[in-house]
Amino acid sequence: MYAVITVTYALSVPVGTSADELAHLNYARLISDHAALPGPTVTERQQPPLYYLLSAGLLRLGAAPVALRFLSIVLGVIAIACVGLTVHHLAPRKPWLAVGTAAAMALLPGLQFVSASITDDSLAAAVGALLLLVTTHVAMAPRPSRRLL
Repeated sequence: MYAVITVTYALSVPVGTSADELAHLNYARLISDHAALPGPTVTERQQPPLYYLLSAGLLRLGAAPVALRFLSIVLGVIAIACVGLTVHHLAPRKPWLAVGTAAAMALLPGLQFVSASITDDSLAAAVGALLLLVTTHVAMAPRPSRRLL
């Protein structure tokens, strides 16, 4: 359901309709066109550049702006998967709980909206979920090991 909703939104709503979407797109275009980070007059310049570097790479390869929405959708999938894996790690004998948690997260309208828009918030969600997964693995480890590191 997540894929249907986010892909439908990404393909049917004109780019620039979502909040700050044009500012995020312009940040990525600036990097793509000039190989430089934004100066003090660029909106969203305070944001960490990783999402914009990834987006600029897509634009540099000739991708249409809507492709940046698909980058956000993939990052949303990563966030959902990391949350599901975290729950699976916490309750390995209850696989339905991990699946249910991932499904509930996938059905959150806010996540769907962010994941179908050009925004660095999708990367923030994916990195936050990955951090939660890694932290859970470290906290539940019986003892530190090289494998864990």
